[in-house]
Amino acid sequence: MPKSFLQTVQRPYPTVTVAAGVRQDELDSLLLSVGHAIASGPQPIEVTIAGGIGTASHGGSYDEPSLGGYLESVQVFDSYGRLRQFTASENRNVLRAMRCHLGLLGVIVEVEMMVEPVQMVSLFTVFVPLSLMLNATFVKEIVTRNFYVEARWATYNSLTEEEVQETMATGRVPTTWNSKRDLVWLSFINPNGTEPDLDLDFDVNFDLNVTPISFGQRIFAALATRRFIANPVVVPKPFAIHGLNASAIPTVTATETTIRENPSFTSSCRFNRGRFLR
Repeated sequence: MPKSFLQTVQRPYPTVTVAAGVRQDELDSLLLSVGHAIASGPQPIEVTIAGGIGTASHGGSYDEPSLGGYLESVQVFDSYGRLRQFTASENRNVLRAMRCHLGLLGVIVEVEMMVEPVQMVSLFTVFVPLSLMLNATFVKEIVTRNFYVEARWATYNSLTEEEVQETMATGRVPTTWNSKRDLVWLSFINPNGTEPDLDLDFDVNFDLNVTPISFGQRIFAALATRRFIANPVVVPKPFAIHGLNASAIPTVTATETTIRENPSFTSSCRFNRGRFLR
């Protein structure tokens, strides 16, 4: 990425001004070369900066917002083709909307975000039974006692070979399978030298030799082999929070979800009429 994308600004905190289409991994590399980093962000490194801001949902933690929370200003072409600039100091409400714009507020061309000096963090992963993740006390403890926690549940990862064969023969998952048997992948990130005050030594077993018949099983195999870090490693914070190469995710040929029809759905919906920025 050309260094012209980075502009040094003298403020109480450093900021970076970057073109909207720059990828997260490109910005990571440039910022790390000058000892800084974005504070959060989606896991896939291929996400563009404007795209990462648009969802306002990925990469946040208990104490830190997602990427959009660090937005300071934005340049956008509005619905009239005008190039507009909005700042947190002068256009607070507009910036709030821009932090979860979903692409509905115009075409973003440039953003300015707060950044931080790069931090080194410890990263490790564990598997826990899904039944434990249904325990509100446990979930609250792991979230509040760690700087950053990510949970991934790849469904059907506890299917036995016998259950797989029955599923293939009947087209239905047998009632002997229970989702609570599935394992959930947890990733813990903490400041270097800090470890969570939790007992995470669970007796879990899994069999990767079971015939895969679902996307969940393939994702689980990837988590268990390529994304499992039993012993803590120390890495720069950006690599820990958003270090996933999307090309490493197993491909999906087809997915299907059946949702029971609710006849009153359309009649009970309320539609909000959006307004263009004026």
